Amino acid sequence: YFSCFSYLNQHTTVSADGKTLFFPSKYDDNRHITLFYWNIGSKDEPTRISGGISDYKINDAGNYVIYLKDRILYEYDMKDKNKIILYNPLVELIQRIFDSSNGFVVNKVNIL
Repeated sequence: YFSCFSYLNQHTTVSADGKTLFFPSKYDDNRHITLFYWNIGSKDEPTRISGGISDYKINDAGNYVIYLKDRILYEYDMKDKNKIILYNPLVELIQRIFDSSNGFVVNKVNIL
């Protein structure tokens, strides 16, 4: 038995300073969430971070969100509202193949 309320509740977080609420608006068939944040007490609308997220964590200061989407690890800067890729296993595989000083080398690599 799967309870969507339990699942959504598990993915709702408040920053350590108690000023920012992180919450999913929905989940898809694969139990991925669309993640938003809202500055508690603000009259502004919640800000969408991304959809298709399988897991996320916020830093202690509550100004960065690290999240996993499609096996790619992202960092979201809440001040600039920008995201950067921290780790992409496919790019890692390509670099391991082509960055060899011995020419074209194929290594067996396990992709997450």
